[in-house]
Amino acid sequence: MEENNQKKFTVTAEILASHSQRFLNLLMDYIGQLFLFIIAFSIAVTIAETNGNKDFAANFVKNDIAQYTFVACISLVYYNVFEIFFARTIGKFITQTIVVDENGEKPNHERILVRTLCRLIPFEILSFIGMPARGWHDSISKTFVVNKNLLDENEDIIFDTKTQNGNSVKYELALLEKKGNQLFPIYTKDEYGRNVKLEFDNDEYNIIKISEYREPELIHDYQTKNKINVNTFLSKYLSKQGVKMVSKLNNKIIVQNEEDINLFVLKSDNDALRFIESLTERFVKLKRGDCMFVNDSSGPQKKYLYNLLEEKGFNKDFLYRKETTYSVGSSNLFKM
Repeated sequence: MEENNQKKFTVTAEILASHSQRFLNLLMDYIGQLFLFIIAFSIAVTIAETNGNKDFAANFVKNDIAQYTFVACISLVYYNVFEIFFARTIGKFITQTIVVDENGEKPNHERILVRTLCRLIPFEILSFIGMPARGWHDSISKTFVVNKNLLDENEDIIFDTKTQNGNSVKYELALLEKKGNQLFPIYTKDEYGRNVKLEFDNDEYNIIKISEYREPELIHDYQTKNKINVNTFLSKYLSKQGVKMVSKLNNKIIVQNEEDINLFVLKSDNDALRFIESLTERFVKLKRGDCMFVNDSSGPQKKYLYNLLEEKGFNKDFLYRKETTYSVGSSNLFKM
């Protein structure tokens, strides 16, 4: 149950760190490990010489196994400490990247340990050849290095668009390049999960990459007769002051704050359900207890809401409506 509440979105290709960011991470982290190596080795030499072992440094240089073991320990300590506590190393702080799991959350200790151990695989650095910029220590541990700013933007999209003008929609982000010698065709997935070759009717450009894109949904504020985004809804109607009750009635959301009642209209009953579930997950994650979410479609609850809203002057026929648009098909929308 807890895992379902925490899952917000799936990490997608457009927020992954680039090859140049990963290379800079590697370079900066090598420098960080070098400083740690110098400090640790100096301490080891001092302790050895204090105990009468004057040849410790000379013997260390001649012993390949000892060198590899010492360097491996430095690497394990460096990556485990930084990524367990911060999900970021020195290099990642500089490049504004961060390690996450497939749900965009901070990985647990076990995944970080597996991730760090996989760095010791011989020639592991060669696994970064190709697209996307993910190595074996990423794929084996099921972790991702992503742009932190883009990750934060994705997490801010609490409620995304699923229908447009009565049609089911799926937004995708396409990266274009001037036409040349494209080696491999680009495929996308249909609603059944099958790979479909992407045909792009343009004389100048080819699509070289395509990723899922989440378009923020707007909701109709009945009080102002304007469409507002979710952040405006949260700041204006669900501030931390007072205890609020948020209920669903058909394709409408009702916010009760003491004597104040505010109503919001969504495209469909299903959208209203998605919206209140998304809000519930958000508030659980933020550990906010100032809102009570009621997703009860039973007869007594609906009767209570109908009576309450009719007393406030809302039209009965309007309250009984479940849709503002009607689905007639589906489509894919590309942003390029």
